[in-house]
Parts: sequence; structure tokens; C-alpha cells
Amino acid sequence: MRSGAEAVNLVARVLRQQGWDDASELTPGDFADLIVRHDGRVIAAAVKPVSYRGIGDVIAALSRTVLEARLAATRLASSPLAAVVVPRLGERMAQEVAAFMAAHAPDVAWLLADEDGGVCLSLDRHVDYLAPAPRLVDQDGVPAREVFSDLHQWLLKILLLQHAPERYWSGPRPVPGSIPLLAKAARVSVQKAYQFVAAFEQHGHLRRDRGRLCLVRREELFEAWFEHQRFHPPQRLAVRGLFGPCRDLPARLRSEEGVVGGFEACTRMDLLHTQAGLLELHAVVAPASLLAAYDLEPCPESVADLVLLRSRHRESVRRGCHDVAGVPVVDPLQAALDVAVHDARGREQAGYLRERILSWGGES
Repeated sequence: MRSGAEAVNLVARVLRQQGWDDASELTPGDFADLIVRHDGRVIAAAVKPVSYRGIGDVIAALSRTVLEARLAATRLASSPLAAVVVPRLGERMAQEVAAFMAAHAPDVAWLLADEDGGVCLSLDRHVDYLAPAPRLVDQDGVPAREVFSDLHQWLLKILLLQHAPERYWSGPRPVPGSIPLLAKAARVSVQKAYQFVAAFEQHGHLRRDRGRLCLVRREELFEAWFEHQRFHPPQRLAVRGLFGPCRDLPARLRSEEGVVGGFEACTRMDLLHTQAGLLELHAVVAPASLLAAYDLEPCPESVADLVLLRSRHRESVRRGCHDVAGVPVVDPLQAALDVAVHDARGREQAGYLRERILSWGGES
């Protein structure tokens, strides 16, 4: 939890970024944590840091801060602002606080902020919310899900594989330099593309150089991405054929149903560096649909014909797949992510694929 002084400094910085001016020279005593000016008004702010276990802790701290802000504003003939610094601001928290303040203290301006740039500011009952930048790791050192979201993985693949040989990558290339053009090539919104660029610029993995978007410190980026995959692996469902082995399923599979991944994808792309493992298929549709369509049944992995993977990142898997001899196969980067969750053999294969991808060009 931040100290009171650190919280005050963070709130002061946030308000300056919002165009508010310092008015501390007007403070006749220690009545308020901050005195600021905005649109000709003098505003007295009370500030509290909070370490929370739930939204109730934030609302309790905000309630105390409202009382202090009202008292300070009365003494200084100014308007009150209640500010609370939280470890991590989310949209749900902002919505619940907004509902609470509208019901119980509609006359008080309020602010929620965190150290990642998240801000929710309400002034004259108008609420503005700015989401915090994604973290590469959370507070326990675990890779954060939002950094390597489905959308971000798709955009990373476009930047990392733009120089890959055609037999490995059928996605957009060459990558245009401007963010709006990147959004158009990737078929995502411009706002989402800006959020992606801002996040990876903040973490030092992306820079804009002479009209180009360049991923840098790529080995560190790969390590963080692989760790994310190990902490958040896809769900696995081992299956076998109801009427005999079904190892020919990849040849019958349509890309809108599933995509060959893992060691099998490496084999089909002639990129296998270690001994192959059990056949793995990314299920684009619900696994139950594949069980019914191809006469499969769940079974222990020790007697399985293959494993169905149900990833949180199905769009980046599907968009990055390509055709290899009539079979839908994941791209080399996805194959590296697939095998990285396995034992030393999988990590060795992931390392081999990483070096191949890095050799296809771009700063490291």
C-alpha cells in the first residue's frame, strides 16, 4: 500500500495531467491534502491510499475521504474533491463507485487513480474513465493476462512474423507504419491498436522508428510471453475415436472447426527439432461439437489419440493459421507457445522456434 504522501503526490500528478493548477498558496493551514484550481474554481482535495480485498474497502475509504473533503472545503470556502489511490483500477470498480457516489454524495467531485495510469474522475456529475496500462506481470510476479490478450497476441504475431517465409505465415504483410493502417491490416479498431502500441511502448518492447512500428528487446518479450502461456495454459481434453483410431482427423478438419497445433504443427512445417509429442488440435468451436461431428469420446491421456486444446486466445490462433498440404496448421509462433507449456523437451522446441523467428529479421 502506498503511504499518504505518495498517494498525494500521485493524485497531484494526475490532476496536473488533467490540466488542473496547483493552488497550495491559498492554504491557510493543514486543512486539505491538496488545493487546486480548475475552471476558475478552487477545489480542496482529501486523499487516501487503500489496500483492498474488495470493492467494499474502496467505498469505505472513499466515504471517509468524502467527509474530510467536505470539512476542508467548508473551511476554505472551496469545492470538495475526494480522491482514493487503489492498487489497480478496473472498469467494474469505477462503475460501482460511480453508482455509490451518485446515490450518497452527488455534490462531491471524486477521483480514483492507480500507479499504472488508471483514472476515474467525476466532476459536476460527469464521469471520465481511463483504463490503466496493462502490466507484463501482476503483483505476485505472475504474467498478467491482459498484456497477452487474444487481440494483443494477434497484433504481436503480425509484427513478429511479417518477414517469415510465405510457407509459414499467411497473415498481413508488410506491416504499415501508422497505427490506423496497422488496425486496418489487422482488421481491428483503431482504438484497440492504439491501446496495444501504448502498452508495449510503456514496457519498452515497441518503438516508432522513421514511420515503422518496431518490436525491440524481443528475447525478453518471448520469455514473458512463454511464461504467460505456462501460467495460463489452454484447457486440455484427451479424446479417442469411438470406432477406432482417429489420427487422420487433421486431414478432415476445417479451419473454422479446429487447427493443428503443438509438436504436430512443427512436424508438418518441417520445424521439428525434438521428439514429437501427442497430437494436439486447437478447438475453434466448442469441443462437444467436435466430439459429435467426428465420433470422439473423452479418455485418459495415456490412451488418447489426440488432445483438444481450448485456448482463451482462439481468435489469434484461428487468424494466424495457414494451410499445409490441405491441413489447417497454426503459425510457428503459436506452435512455440503450444509446446512451451510442456517439459524440457517442449521448452527446447520452443527455444528452437524462437531462434528461427528471430532470424527472420527485425531488431532484437
